[in-house]
Amino acid sequence: MNIFGRIAASAMDSVRYVNQRYKTPEIKTSTFLKICLLALRIYLLLMIVLMGVFLVKQATSAGNEQPASAAESQPAAPQSGAPETTQAR
Repeated sequence: MNIFGRIAASAMDSVRYVNQRYKTPEIKTSTFLKICLLALRIYLLLMIVLMGVFLVKQATSAGNEQPASAAESQPAAPQSGAPETTQAR
């Protein structure tokens, strides 16, 4: 067996040992704490869904925008016949 195989096997043995040892929790949790943790999980999932919806909307609306033409981006010129008025202060 090569060295990488031995390292991988050793790492897998360590992972199996840790997983077996901590399979059952040793901490006693109250009902209130369980409810709070459940509420936090729901809140986290809701935020992830909202961010996903926002990003999808941004991505789909980015392709629909039309670039402004040069005439639309410049300020409108005064119409002919209408005198420009400037106020002196």
